[in-house]
Amino acid sequence: MTRILFLVIVFVFTTTYSFAREYKINSPDGKTGITVIPGSVIKWSASYDGKEIFNAEVNTPSPKPIALNHEDLLDSNTFIFSVPTPGLRFWSANTYSLDSLQITGDVTDYTNALGIQTFVISQSDKDNLDTIKLYFFPTCGIKDVGSLNVELNGISIYNSIADCGVKTSITLNTNQIIVGNNELRFYTNQGTYTLDNMNIQLTMKKPDYKTYYFDMSQDYFDVKSDKPRCGDYDGVCPSGCDETQDADCCFNRNGYWCSLPTEDSNDRCRFYVSSDNCATCKTGYYDKYGNSPTNCEKTCGDNNDDSCNSDCPQPTRYYDKDCCFAQSSDNFWCKETPITGIADKCKPSISPLDCDLCPSGYINKDGARPDSCNQADASASDGTYTLSSNYELDITVRFTDDTTRKRVDFNINGNTFRIDTTNVEYTKVISDYAREGTNSIEILPVDSDVNIAEVQVDLKKIG
Repeated sequence: MTRILFLVIVFVFTTTYSFAREYKINSPDGKTGITVIPGSVIKWSASYDGKEIFNAEVNTPSPKPIALNHEDLLDSNTFIFSVPTPGLRFWSANTYSLDSLQITGDVTDYTNALGIQTFVISQSDKDNLDTIKLYFFPTCGIKDVGSLNVELNGISIYNSIADCGVKTSITLNTNQIIVGNNELRFYTNQGTYTLDNMNIQLTMKKPDYKTYYFDMSQDYFDVKSDKPRCGDYDGVCPSGCDETQDADCCFNRNGYWCSLPTEDSNDRCRFYVSSDNCATCKTGYYDKYGNSPTNCEKTCGDNNDDSCNSDCPQPTRYYDKDCCFAQSSDNFWCKETPITGIADKCKPSISPLDCDLCPSGYINKDGARPDSCNQADASASDGTYTLSSNYELDITVRFTDDTTRKRVDFNINGNTFRIDTTNVEYTKVISDYAREGTNSIEILPVDSDVNIAEVQVDLKKIG
């Protein structure tokens, strides 16, 4: 996902100009020029504010300019010019004058030499930030400007003469970005810069959503005799349930089923699968006998070809039975997608609590069930726990904005529904999906730019 933050146009410039002030200074006797008696030596010295700036012989009416250190200058400065006393050689005294004394200099005006802009980064943006770039378009005269300096939060990120008339980009260090206000400073020491079309472009990582769990006590459930439920892998297609919701309904119509929810729910069960359709189901389509469609044989998800195909997504063991056992012959495989998500499709060991995660039951490489699950079957109840009519179970999903379209699938205990909304909040009653004990919620974004701020499950007493 890419997000752009537009900044107000910044004008950055400095002005440098020269000045010259001329002073007319004559000797006390009113004479002008420098008169030198042949054979004499004239040594001049000059100082200001007690600091000597010149001490040398002068043998020309127009000596070279004397350089001044601008750091030593004050608001008011006193200059003293002198020649050494002749002592007893009074006859070597000279008549002199200083004429057309000039003080010149270059002055740089830094009044508008600094531009400051800020942009705000939220905690969610910071957590998912992949790259961040600054873009601007500098207008300037390449021969008239000095280096353009850019600082981010006090750290220099750019120091160069910009390419005048060319869009410029700077890749920022994500580690230098802070949550809240971030400050950009622009300045130069020479010339005029105009920066416009300035913006910050953020590229966000795809959120890494996991499978979440919550527990529900047996006290909230009623025990009823077993009754077929839509979505269960139980060999029964309940009344009112269609083939896109229940594998058994799909098989009853000789369809091919995908154990993993598809981007388009209508693709969950297909009655004809072309070679172009095989990749629609990442775990591979299969019929009621567990066989892949003819056009999808020898591809990822064909669990009967004794080959771990290279076209499988990573980790391959979650998408193909042969890949699961290729990793370890001691692994256990689930034909369907477990209620806890695809990460439990291939497991190295199965505890009694894991047995119910796989609807048709985990199997080893020889097709046998784990011993732990055989023990669990012996102690299983003859009834089914259903949420009491005195309670209602709700799920509320909160997003980070209320403007963009959000599409995301939720898999709750093997029951999938899709959210398609522009609202910031979505609520759904999920009482029919509730189970006694551990419940799972798997988040499956349809669009890569979905940002979820919070998922909340509430149990309410209604009777």
